Amino acid sequence: MQARDGPEIEAPRLAAIEPEIDNLRHSRKKTVSSVKSTPKVAKLEVTKSGRDCWTVKRGRLGVFRVRNADTGFRVLICFRDESGSRRERYCCYLSAEEWLAAKQGSLAAFARLITGKVEARYAGGDLDSIRYQEISPKLAAII
Repeated sequence: MQARDGPEIEAPRLAAIEPEIDNLRHSRKKTVSSVKSTPKVAKLEVTKSGRDCWTVKRGRLGVFRVRNADTGFRVLICFRDESGSRRERYCCYLSAEEWLAAKQGSLAAFARLITGKVEARYAGGDLDSIRYQEISPKLAAII
Protein backbone atom coordinates (compact mmCIF):
# COMPACT_ATOMS: atom_id res chain seq x y z
CA MET A 1 0.00 0.00 0.00
CA GLN A 2 1.29 3.43 -0.86
CA ALA A 3 1.44 6.14 1.76
CA ARG A 4 -0.43 9.34 1.18
CA ASP A 5 1.07 12.73 1.32
CA GLY A 6 1.37 13.99 4.87
CA PRO A 7 2.13 12.48 8.25
CA GLU A 8 1.42 8.86 8.81
CA ILE A 9 -1.39 8.27 11.35
CA GLU A 10 -1.24 5.18 13.48
CA ALA A 11 -4.49 3.43 14.45
CA PRO A 12 -5.20 3.46 18.19
CA ARG A 13 -4.07 0.36 19.89
CA LEU A 14 -6.72 -1.89 21.31
CA ALA A 15 -4.27 -3.28 23.82
CA ALA A 16 -4.75 -0.22 26.03
CA ILE A 17 -8.54 -0.63 25.97
CA GLU A 18 -8.62 -4.44 26.27
CA PRO A 19 -8.20 -4.68 30.08
CA GLU A 20 -11.23 -2.41 30.57
CA ILE A 21 -13.33 -4.49 28.18
CA ASP A 22 -12.08 -7.65 29.87
CA ASN A 23 -13.20 -6.30 33.26
CA LEU A 24 -16.66 -5.57 31.89
CA ARG A 25 -16.99 -9.03 30.45
CA HIS A 26 -15.97 -10.74 33.65
CA SER A 27 -17.66 -8.52 36.19
CA ARG A 28 -18.65 -10.18 39.41
CA LYS A 29 -22.19 -11.36 39.57
CA LYS A 30 -24.31 -10.38 42.51
CA THR A 31 -24.69 -13.16 45.00
CA VAL A 32 -28.21 -14.37 45.55
CA SER A 33 -29.44 -14.09 49.08
CA SER A 34 -30.01 -17.43 50.73
CA VAL A 35 -33.07 -16.01 52.48
CA LYS A 36 -36.01 -16.04 50.11
CA SER A 37 -38.09 -12.93 50.19
CA THR A 38 -41.72 -13.54 50.94
CA PRO A 39 -44.06 -12.44 48.16
CA LYS A 40 -46.42 -9.59 48.82
CA VAL A 41 -49.90 -10.64 49.79
CA ALA A 42 -52.15 -10.05 46.83
CA LYS A 43 -54.54 -7.19 47.35
CA LEU A 44 -58.22 -7.94 47.02
CA GLU A 45 -59.23 -7.66 43.35
CA VAL A 46 -62.48 -5.72 43.29
CA THR A 47 -64.22 -4.54 40.13
CA LYS A 48 -67.33 -2.42 39.93
CA SER A 49 -69.93 -4.46 38.08
CA GLY A 50 -72.95 -2.23 38.34
CA ARG A 51 -74.25 0.95 39.84
CA ASP A 52 -74.27 -0.39 43.41
CA CYS A 53 -72.50 -3.73 42.92
CA TRP A 54 -68.90 -4.98 43.11
CA THR A 55 -67.35 -8.31 42.18
CA VAL A 56 -64.49 -9.74 44.23
CA LYS A 57 -62.40 -11.85 41.87
CA ARG A 58 -59.85 -14.63 42.05
CA GLY A 59 -58.10 -14.69 38.70
CA ARG A 60 -60.79 -14.59 36.03
CA LEU A 61 -63.50 -15.99 38.27
CA GLY A 62 -65.88 -13.91 40.31
CA VAL A 63 -65.98 -15.34 43.80
CA PHE A 64 -68.10 -12.86 45.74
CA ARG A 65 -70.65 -10.25 44.79
CA VAL A 66 -71.06 -7.28 47.13
CA ARG A 67 -74.24 -5.26 46.76
CA ASN A 68 -75.10 -1.96 48.39
CA ALA A 69 -77.90 -2.24 50.98
CA ASP A 70 -79.66 0.39 53.09
CA THR A 71 -76.85 1.09 55.54
CA GLY A 72 -74.12 -1.33 54.48
CA PHE A 73 -73.34 -4.12 52.04
CA ARG A 74 -74.73 -7.60 51.35
CA VAL A 75 -72.15 -10.26 50.48
CA LEU A 76 -73.10 -13.15 48.20
CA ILE A 77 -70.90 -16.09 47.22
CA CYS A 78 -70.89 -16.99 43.51
CA PHE A 79 -70.47 -20.56 42.28
CA ARG A 80 -71.69 -23.05 39.70
CA ASP A 81 -73.92 -25.91 40.81
CA GLU A 82 -73.88 -29.52 39.54
CA SER A 83 -75.84 -28.59 36.41
CA GLY A 84 -73.42 -25.76 35.58
CA SER A 85 -75.84 -22.95 36.44
CA ARG A 86 -74.37 -19.89 38.10
CA ARG A 87 -75.68 -19.43 41.65
CA GLU A 88 -75.37 -16.66 44.22
CA ARG A 89 -76.06 -17.35 47.89
CA TYR A 90 -76.36 -14.70 50.57
CA CYS A 91 -73.56 -14.98 53.11
CA CYS A 92 -73.63 -12.00 55.42
CA TYR A 93 -73.91 -8.26 55.85
CA LEU A 94 -70.93 -5.88 56.11
CA SER A 95 -71.00 -2.39 57.51
CA ALA A 96 -69.49 0.40 55.42
CA GLU A 97 -66.39 0.44 57.63
CA GLU A 98 -65.93 -3.34 57.32
CA TRP A 99 -66.24 -3.18 53.52
CA LEU A 100 -63.73 -0.33 53.24
CA ALA A 101 -61.26 -2.20 55.46
CA ALA A 102 -61.82 -5.49 53.59
CA LYS A 103 -61.02 -3.86 50.22
CA GLN A 104 -57.53 -3.07 51.53
CA GLY A 105 -56.78 -6.69 52.48
CA SER A 106 -56.28 -9.95 50.61
CA LEU A 107 -58.78 -12.47 49.25
CA ALA A 108 -57.91 -14.94 52.02
CA ALA A 109 -58.50 -12.29 54.69
CA PHE A 110 -61.82 -11.35 53.08
CA ALA A 111 -62.85 -15.03 52.93
CA ARG A 112 -61.91 -15.48 56.62
CA LEU A 113 -64.05 -12.46 57.53
CA ILE A 114 -67.02 -13.82 55.60
CA THR A 115 -66.51 -17.33 57.03
CA GLY A 116 -66.56 -15.95 60.57
CA LYS A 117 -69.76 -14.05 59.90
CA VAL A 118 -71.42 -17.08 58.23
CA GLU A 119 -70.48 -19.30 61.20
CA ALA A 120 -71.89 -16.69 63.59
CA ARG A 121 -75.16 -16.66 61.60
CA TYR A 122 -75.31 -20.46 61.72
CA ALA A 123 -74.59 -20.57 65.45
CA GLY A 124 -77.24 -17.91 66.07
CA GLY A 125 -79.85 -19.91 64.17
CA ASP A 126 -80.16 -17.31 61.41
CA LEU A 127 -78.86 -19.73 58.75
CA ASP A 128 -80.37 -23.16 58.14
CA SER A 129 -78.15 -26.23 57.95
CA ILE A 130 -78.83 -26.89 54.26
CA ARG A 131 -77.57 -23.44 53.19
CA TYR A 132 -74.67 -23.66 55.67
CA GLN A 133 -73.58 -27.03 54.22
CA GLU A 134 -73.79 -25.52 50.75
CA ILE A 135 -71.79 -22.37 51.56
CA SER A 136 -69.15 -23.48 54.08
CA PRO A 137 -67.14 -25.87 51.82
CA LYS A 138 -66.93 -23.20 49.15
CA LEU A 139 -65.63 -20.66 51.66
CA ALA A 140 -63.14 -23.18 53.02
CA ALA A 141 -61.82 -23.80 49.50
CA ILE A 142 -61.08 -20.09 49.06
CA ILE A 143 -59.17 -19.78 52.33
